[in-house]
Amino acid sequence: MSTLDLRRRIRHDIESLPPSRLRVVAEFVGFLRERGDEAATAELLAIPGFQQSVKQGLAESRHGRVTPVKALRRKA
Repeated sequence: MSTLDLRRRIRHDIESLPPSRLRVVAEFVGFLRERGDEAATAELLAIPGFQQSVKQGLAESRHGRVTPVKALRRKA
């Protein structure tokens, strides 16, 4: 089943739920979204030197030491 089919099925099922069940669905979807974000964040933080690299990149950006996307595309 495709992602589009799954989304349609979920929408259809949600439309038939009573309000009390909608609250439960909303809480569960929020839980799944947060759990995914936490796992992705933990994975990134586990990369050696990742945090330092992000800090360095932000500092360079603040000081205008960036390369425009158009210039990057020309190099490729």
